[in-house]
Amino acid sequence: MTQFIDPRFHFTRREDIVSGMFKFKNLNDRGQNSGFMRLLNFASAWKTSEPDRLMTVFIRYNSLHNADSALGFIYIMPGGGERFHSEFFERMSEQLRDEFDDNYRGYDLSSPTWVIE
Repeated sequence: MTQFIDPRFHFTRREDIVSGMFKFKNLNDRGQNSGFMRLLNFASAWKTSEPDRLMTVFIRYNSLHNADSALGFIYIMPGGGERFHSEFFERMSEQLRDEFDDNYRGYDLSSPTWVIE
């Protein structure tokens, strides 16, 4: 099958970008001290602390039945490489486990990322 690419756009393989989501269960309640509000505060603090590296961060449902949530992101890895990659995941997973305990379920992450501009 032939694929046509719109000439107004181009795509770039970015080795220095990781994209993905961290997964959570049972954070969909919306009260003042709810898991969802804690996740929203965590995402806001992350964006504030790394504005030059965190290109995008968002919260979405992570299942058909809206029982789980995800913190999606696109993150620039300065210098990239295996070492930075594993240090990033270890650091983020530790922070998320500390904040969300058993509600943190894991991640779905990938690098490189193809960016369409």
